[in-house]
Amino acid sequence: MGKKIGQIGEQVLSQWLIAQAWQILAQNWHCSWGELDLIAQTPAGVVAFIEVKTRQSQSLDQGGLMAITPAKQRKIIHTAQLFLEQYPDYAALPCRFDVALVQYQSITNTQNFHLPLPTPGLEFLGQRGPYRFFLLDYLTDAFTP
Repeated sequence: MGKKIGQIGEQVLSQWLIAQAWQILAQNWHCSWGELDLIAQTPAGVVAFIEVKTRQSQSLDQGGLMAITPAKQRKIIHTAQLFLEQYPDYAALPCRFDVALVQYQSITNTQNFHLPLPTPGLEFLGQRGPYRFFLLDYLTDAFTP
């Protein structure tokens, strides 16, 4: 269930970025070293390597933020370098590493859509099946190489 929810979280975030005039360059880009959740280009032309963490509102790891350890950051940075080697046109552009914290809420058939937000003030990203997704936080330049 966790991997499926994570993939849906990445999809709804991708659609949110497109609505913000970003261009999605790749989703779930794999190489022998690792995977990048999303690679997108901002309207200003910056290439963002985006780590997406999708959690329930009762998450004990600060919405997934604590899962992005220094070792995880190094792995993302190295994987991004391999992406840029494979696609050198993007290497000439400014790049950054962002983190998106997505929160989801389960909805049962007996509940209606007008449930309270899991955390007040969250931006609604969309609903997929029995889940509603919200943007808990979007951290620009969350870490640097």
